[in-house]
Amino acid sequence: IKYLVINKNKDIKLIVISNGPLFDEFQFYIKNNNLSKNIFLLGNVENVIDYLAAADIVPLLSEAEASNNVIKEAGLVKKTVIVCKDVGDFEEYIENYQFNFYFYEGESARVFADNHLIELGANLSQDRGSSNWYTGFQTRIN
Repeated sequence: IKYLVINKNKDIKLIVISNGPLFDEFQFYIKNNNLSKNIFLLGNVENVIDYLAAADIVPLLSEAEASNNVIKEAGLVKKTVIVCKDVGDFEEYIENYQFNFYFYEGESARVFADNHLIELGANLSQDRGSSNWYTGFQTRIN
């Protein structure tokens, strides 16, 4: 986020939902990097699906995951997702580069942003309702 906001002059907002173990560290980072207008730590919320529906992109960059309902819920509300390659069961229902992106092990966030920022912007403006991602996702999870 810092790279995109400062170096690419992008108006990006990141909402983090959770009170995970790095919460205090994230608060410190946000304050020290002047990102309080771009990153919002909400803690735990009960209406997660509302936040997913309002999002443009749902990133889940977990290095270890068996299966994740957040990404499946994001698919139900037709959102672009970014997940780690070779983690969990994402490859069973996510098609890379259609409306979703894989973040590869060892790939830096800066390289990812440079390589995919244009694609992400183009994909966000497309209707996902008739996309193969959404219909393929529905088929795969049922």
